[in-house]
Amino acid sequence: MATYTAYIQTDEETIKEVGGYLAHLPDFPGCVARGRTKRETLENLRGNLSAYLSLLRQSGEYHLPDKREPIEFDVKEVQESVLPSDYMPLMTCERDRLLQWMSVLWDEVMELVTSLPEDALTWKPNPVHPSIAEVLKEAAETQWHLVQRLEECPDNLLDCMKAMRQRLRTRISSLTPEEQSRVTHHGGEDWTARRVIRQIMEETRHTLREVRNLRELYTREQG
Repeated sequence: MATYTAYIQTDEETIKEVGGYLAHLPDFPGCVARGRTKRETLENLRGNLSAYLSLLRQSGEYHLPDKREPIEFDVKEVQESVLPSDYMPLMTCERDRLLQWMSVLWDEVMELVTSLPEDALTWKPNPVHPSIAEVLKEAAETQWHLVQRLEECPDNLLDCMKAMRQRLRTRISSLTPEEQSRVTHHGGEDWTARRVIRQIMEETRHTLREVRNLRELYTREQG
């Protein structure tokens, strides 16, 4: 049996912002879930982990638990967005593996986007729902901003995404041993290499889900 620590944010600010609880699985950065109750949040986290592992296996990743091995969560509650695990030094071998996982997630996003007709990028299921282009723009800007926690983004959306990916890979690949352990301070919060990578991958997973959902809605409407 494999056991992984799951952190659930139970602070009032998070509950108000997401309408419930938010859970993170640091051993698989990018795996995050929300729910109205703690139980629902953990059930959603288990489902998201299953989908995440499936995507990684399809990419050829083998540093993963066996499909038949039961997985349990060691649940810990936290009152802030900085997780205790974020303070752990980032090992070079782990950094390289996470960069590969990050590429898998963004490749999946790009595959969904580049196979769509151009009008699909700006299509909306309703006036208040963001389009795929808006989802991608927000993701690119957010991740560009995050990597600055450790440099302006091109105006063209896809060029911006490509530049952002290259910048992330270059910056994270060049982290020195000192930077892999260093705690910096921005906006009154602690930031570490591990936290930056975790939040970038959580944002990418969120973008992937949003784009996939919008793609399905667009395809269904086009008949």
